[in-house]
Amino acid sequence: MKLKLINTTDTWIEVTKSVFDSQEMKVYFNENLVSIRATMKILSGKIAETEFISAGIKRGMKKSLEVLESGRIVVSQKKFIMEEGL
Repeated sequence: MKLKLINTTDTWIEVTKSVFDSQEMKVYFNENLVSIRATMKILSGKIAETEFISAGIKRGMKKSLEVLESGRIVVSQKKFIMEEGL
């Protein structure tokens, strides 16, 4: 996983964990590597917004098939808000 951190605060923030919405996960692969890219936008010392990026970490990577549960309609957001600590 390649994670880009964006700190919108005026202070240094220590990040010790990250949480993502797995239904929005975008997995890419090639012959040698499987990858996921994401961003974490730090909004305060205890709140961050995470989001998957639809691209592999290297050029030419292929997108994996997305697995969806049949008979279920899911309305989801692309971004996920982490609360109660980073």
